[in-house]
Amino acid sequence: MSAYKLQFSDTDISNYFIELKNTYHIKNNPETLSVIKHDMVSILSRSISGCSAILDPSSETDIQNYLNELGSFGDSVFKSINSIFDLIVAETDIRCDDSICEFSKTIYTNLQKLSKCLPITSDNQELTSLSDKERGILQIIDRSYYFSFYVYNQEFAVNQNQTFYSLKMDLKRDFDLLTVKGLNVKDPINIQLNIESDMETKVDYLRHVIFPLISNIDKYAFNPETKESSHLENESLSKLVQINDSVNENQKMITIQVKDNGVGVSQEIQDKLFQKGVSIDSDTQTDHGIGLWGAKQFVEQNGGTMWCESEVDEGTSFYFTIPYDIKNHITYAQSR
Repeated sequence: MSAYKLQFSDTDISNYFIELKNTYHIKNNPETLSVIKHDMVSILSRSISGCSAILDPSSETDIQNYLNELGSFGDSVFKSINSIFDLIVAETDIRCDDSICEFSKTIYTNLQKLSKCLPITSDNQELTSLSDKERGILQIIDRSYYFSFYVYNQEFAVNQNQTFYSLKMDLKRDFDLLTVKGLNVKDPINIQLNIESDMETKVDYLRHVIFPLISNIDKYAFNPETKESSHLENESLSKLVQINDSVNENQKMITIQVKDNGVGVSQEIQDKLFQKGVSIDSDTQTDHGIGLWGAKQFVEQNGGTMWCESEVDEGTSFYFTIPYDIKNHITYAQSR
């Protein structure tokens, strides 16, 4: 599937990281570096943990062996990227560049292996013997790997410098990959796209804002372990995520709403939800409290605002705004 196709080489990866290292040591901006690192490894770690969690690790079935392979490929990419970021922070000499090149080859080799195995859910006939929950985890693994491949293609491919992005078109393109069954719930998560406005933006809101929000919903909104609540025990409850938009032509601003009907967020958490380092995640493999903070930083750096509204047992809405300069018929565009 083209969603998992690599559009770069191992040389592109090493060139990217060497340039990132040089830029970091000139500007010394650890916050920017932490966001880039989080983008590259946080969703990847979700795929890896999903591969190891779905079935009995001692099982010798074909699907278990397949998942073990996927997990090991992903883990090698994860560790190599982390090692490169450690080098960027600690080293500046030519030996650092040589090590970056070696790690880049490992990343590329294992991403190639992954691209030949994905997606899991359409390449394995044994899935009929799995439970709905297990199939849901597999679909989240597919989606998480897809998010990772999207990020890597955007970062590493030298021909990926787009002049504009269209959130509406990009969401419709990826709808099948976005709509999957969720972890820890029996029923499908129904994602509804209600984007009416055509938007042409200079930056990629799908990657930097929508992906982190959907990943956050996957992990928390419909997970009964995140809150002691009977909300998700309601058999008639439809797990719903809506992506809506509205336009304020007086202010030349488009507002995007990503709304779920999950367990909700307490006021105490809402007050500090976008602070760097704030998280309820117990996983220690990745830096937490970066995803939503980074998304908000991205929105604000591009002239918008981001906020959250939530009620416990009622769900959560994330909002962010996108400024535009001109309107051509039904298209709202930023100046290029």
